[in-house]
Amino acid sequence: MENLSVKKDEVCRVAPKPGSPENQSLPLTLFDLFWLRFPPVERLYFYQTSSTDSVLSQLKTSLSLALQHFPPLAGNLIWSQDSLKPLLSYVQGDAVSVTVAESDADFDHLINSVFLAAKDFSHLVPQHEEEQTLPSTLVPFYDRRVVKDPTGLGELYSKEHQNHDGRAENRSLSIAFFRKAPRATEDLIRGTFEFTRALIERLREDVTTKAVSDSSLHLSTFSLVSAYTWVSMVKAEEIKGGKTCFIFSVDSRSRLDPPIPATYFGNCIVGRVAVAETKGLLSEDGLVVAVSAITEAQRSLEKGVLDGAEDWVSNFLDFSLYDRIYAIAGSHRFEVYDTDFGWGRPKRVEVISIDKTSAISLSDSKNGGGGVEVGLVLKKHYMEAFDALFSSLVH
Repeated sequence: MENLSVKKDEVCRVAPKPGSPENQSLPLTLFDLFWLRFPPVERLYFYQTSSTDSVLSQLKTSLSLALQHFPPLAGNLIWSQDSLKPLLSYVQGDAVSVTVAESDADFDHLINSVFLAAKDFSHLVPQHEEEQTLPSTLVPFYDRRVVKDPTGLGELYSKEHQNHDGRAENRSLSIAFFRKAPRATEDLIRGTFEFTRALIERLREDVTTKAVSDSSLHLSTFSLVSAYTWVSMVKAEEIKGGKTCFIFSVDSRSRLDPPIPATYFGNCIVGRVAVAETKGLLSEDGLVVAVSAITEAQRSLEKGVLDGAEDWVSNFLDFSLYDRIYAIAGSHRFEVYDTDFGWGRPKRVEVISIDKTSAISLSDSKNGGGGVEVGLVLKKHYMEAFDALFSSLVH
């Protein structure tokens, strides 16, 4: 798809509905600060509707009503000279920027193609600049005091961010890409692979058969899909080095002592790193090796969510020990295909940020049934190799 154009029809600002708090500031906790400079996950939803005028009006109204309950989302992340840690600050007048635009891209092509040039989506992402109540299960919990930090991890992370790159008092809030530079998208291909419930069960049976003596392996949907993707990526990219690692996130709300509410507003995830020898991943038992490494990383949570937390930032800024780093963006538990703004389920959902980060996107399947979608952005010959491996699993 060449020479695609986008015409901006409107750029507006949507503020929280009147009646919202005038000012609200949330100090970042240790969980927020750890992820401070990681690239955000950017997701693109495709819906089909016959009436855009009414949809856009309803969308703006709904956004304003939602922001009334979540005003910090309309605010700004700031790090003033007199503050040790950054703040998420909302003041009256803050608003969310909304861009309405038209594209001449082929909608059916975008939602139905298994493989697309990575750049086919990039032009669709904008470059920014009667009282209703929420159900009690959705009311955001803002009290940051529930995150206990007796050892001062938040202050430690702030200092490490300030001193990163050898610059003292560096209060930059710019994103840090943990590779030499974001990838150029010109020669990259985007692909989506669906792991159906039947395929996942087949992987579970395969691991169970080969690892009959190890009943402690964690054979969840996440572990199996991640392990197969990890092994196939190492094969497709022809990795020859000593070790590769696989990074994923874990929800920590229920794992803290005491646990914090499910409606807590803010980050509360921790990263885990699974490590495996490349030769093991390439062996006949590569899937078992990968599942074992992921299980071991998950089992480290038994020592406590914050075990070793004093080294997290410094370790995540230095991955020189590994020949290739793989990381997950998203989760199949987010149920992104259930996101309905009033005009039905999305026809397609894509994580655009993996163009730059080289992460592996994970989501529920648009076809439902307990399936999982894996999204990749790779050079064409690597994508063809991965597709061949995946096809051998399917058939």
